Amino acid sequence: MKTVAVFLLVIAVALTVVQAGEYCPRMPHIKCFRQVNQCCRDADCFNNQICCYEPCGNICRSPVPFETNGRRIYHAFNTSDASGVVLYEMLDP
Repeated sequence: MKTVAVFLLVIAVALTVVQAGEYCPRMPHIKCFRQVNQCCRDADCFNNQICCYEPCGNICRSPVPFETNGRRIYHAFNTSDASGVVLYEMLDP
């Protein structure tokens, strides 16, 4: 019985740790003349990083366990308007 309780406790702690780091880190306060995207969704990133919007383009970052001003990209469709400005549509899962 104790083994089952310990096993369930370990699973609960593991799930809490996995869910804790789901936010993008703080977004830098910089301006860019050109945006270059490194990612359009989490699947484009490696080493458990997530895709985050930043002023110079989407970039893979290590998640943080608390909410910041960072914005996570769940899936981005890149389109441009008549002036050539790149527009991003960020969809929540």
